Amino acid sequence: MIRPSSLFLPRTAVAPLDARIAQVRLASAIVVCAFLALWLVRASQAPSIAALALLVGCVWGSIVYGSLFARLTSRLCEWHPGIAYELLVGFFVGNTLLFVLTLLSPLGMGGNLAVVASIAVLGVMVIPARLPLPSRSFENEVCSLVCIVFVGLAATLWVQDQQPLMSMRGGTTVFTVWLDLFIHVREISAFANGHGLSTISDIKLSGVPAQAYHFGSYMVPAALDALTSTKAIEAYAAFQLPFGLLLMGLAAYVFPAMAFRTRWPAVVASAVLVASPDAYQQGFGVHYLAFHFMSQVNLGMLYGIACICLAWIFMLEACRGNRLAGLAIAYAFLATCVTYKAHLFVANAMVMMLFPCLFFGTFRLRWRILGVIGVVVVFAAVVALSQRLERMPTLRLDLSGTRAYVNILMGGFSEGLLKAGFDWIYFKHQLPRLANAVLAGALIIFGSFGWWTFAGPIVVWKVRKRIEPRLIAFVALVVLNYMGMSMLLAMDEKGIGAPEEFLNRPHAWAWFVVVVFVTTMVAVEASHHLRAVSRRGLVVMASAGVALLLVVHAHARNLETFPEWEGHADYADFNTAPTCLVRSAQYLRENARIGVVIQDSQFDRSFVVTAIAERQAHVVDAGFGGARAVVAERVGRVKAFQASADESALMDWAKANHVAWYLLHPEDGGSWPASFLQQAVFTCDGWRVFKLN
Repeated sequence: MIRPSSLFLPRTAVAPLDARIAQVRLASAIVVCAFLALWLVRASQAPSIAALALLVGCVWGSIVYGSLFARLTSRLCEWHPGIAYELLVGFFVGNTLLFVLTLLSPLGMGGNLAVVASIAVLGVMVIPARLPLPSRSFENEVCSLVCIVFVGLAATLWVQDQQPLMSMRGGTTVFTVWLDLFIHVREISAFANGHGLSTISDIKLSGVPAQAYHFGSYMVPAALDALTSTKAIEAYAAFQLPFGLLLMGLAAYVFPAMAFRTRWPAVVASAVLVASPDAYQQGFGVHYLAFHFMSQVNLGMLYGIACICLAWIFMLEACRGNRLAGLAIAYAFLATCVTYKAHLFVANAMVMMLFPCLFFGTFRLRWRILGVIGVVVVFAAVVALSQRLERMPTLRLDLSGTRAYVNILMGGFSEGLLKAGFDWIYFKHQLPRLANAVLAGALIIFGSFGWWTFAGPIVVWKVRKRIEPRLIAFVALVVLNYMGMSMLLAMDEKGIGAPEEFLNRPHAWAWFVVVVFVTTMVAVEASHHLRAVSRRGLVVMASAGVALLLVVHAHARNLETFPEWEGHADYADFNTAPTCLVRSAQYLRENARIGVVIQDSQFDRSFVVTAIAERQAHVVDAGFGGARAVVAERVGRVKAFQASADESALMDWAKANHVAWYLLHPEDGGSWPASFLQQAVFTCDGWRVFKLN
């Protein structure tokens, strides 16, 4: 029941208003379900009723968990921005619970999903009777609906290349997506087939425990794969990528709406974030700092940004109301972010530890200074201790990575006057170290923010007296922290991931914050001069929305290509596989029992075979996950197996190494007996699939 006082309405008006709010909320839920159904139909060869039902259940569960969470935290977040908030927070609560169960429970995906649904039902039965419902506003719900519609349309346009993402062109199959696709798809199937962490192997090595990674975004796609006829590669295209875009767009509305206590300006911010050109598309040319490209290629970034927004929402609310419980929830979401995008956890941990020292409570200046010093010391000690861990990437502030990082950025810089000028100044002249640092900083900041580099400071200066200082400080700290990581961090020396990941990946979060908060400030300032929006104003806003969607349509095609790198200008140049290889992998998916181990004679270096087959490999010789001695040892054993001419020795090796199926490429197996080669259960233009045990 909505509190009448919160709406400034008489009690007699509450019931009709409640009905209107319920209608808008229902419309929002239906729209989300409609987008999910559309994406499934576009991405899947044969969408099933079960898959549609599961997606509807995901929306229902997110709203239920979000509503329950909103009740539990109603005293911490009294301003409710609508159902978009409940969808956002509810997804992360429910999905994270499913992730934890997937790691700890032997029930499998179906059983774990049943537990998550049961908890939601139990919560609906128990919690509403004891806790008040947060105040809901009809206008806030309308804004949520508008945001959902716009962001859903933008997401649909952004993923038009990936729905469907696989097309067979004669003897070649083209995948219209970045190469990381196969890693994501393989992780989806690993969790779909798992029954607890002990049953989930490293995707490169059977029988070896999975290494720490941001697995959180794979849960619902894994459920689609495990419980319906949807393939893992279809689940990626139908849900994981577009829904991540939807979540990020909702976060771009919810975060400023709650931070500024505003509605329509937050909707504008969300629209600008998901649809406006990034710095690369604006003409600044540094492709490796392109927000739309990097956030979709590293799609965990989409989920990580949405998750860290929830952490900052509660951090700002805690500092605004001096509530320790809000700080606890903020840090809980910060910790949760590790499971979605660890880079964003690192990029926010220090800032979120410092922020309460500056803005929480009514402490004197000397206590705040001591707090800042204490946080810096503790953070430095924790980082130093973490460097003793084998799987922790290098985190060292010594400026040693700057020049190497600039080289990487220049390698993805579009040809033109900007690149030629920077190359002439930075690389062909012996300038003082400070001058080089300034030039590198200019390249990074303009390559990251484009024209927002100028717009941001101007807007903040204009509105500084009408905006809470903590909000301006938040934006400034995020940008300064990002620039510090990009300029000061060393390259990763341990080979955990790409050497420059911690210098580069936080730029998407910094772009998000700058665009969303600066746009909101501009829209809030404009709203102060408008008493009401006229019909002409509504037409102008609608036209602007259509124009933004046209911008998305123009930039979405070939988004995940990289023309500045040789051989990466078209998907057909860098992400293809022989059609017979794909058909062999599909045969394995349809015929190999779940849980068996397969092996590709060329070691599946791009994860194409194991991703499409959705089965664990004995060994994959790929750069992902770093070099490991056990990989080299297994590769040597497989090569010895392929060189054997004794049929009984071949079968003995397969039995000893628990390899049930083997995919032989046309150029391999030359020493195998002809009688053994004839035992292939599937053949396609020289490719052979063998069932070994």
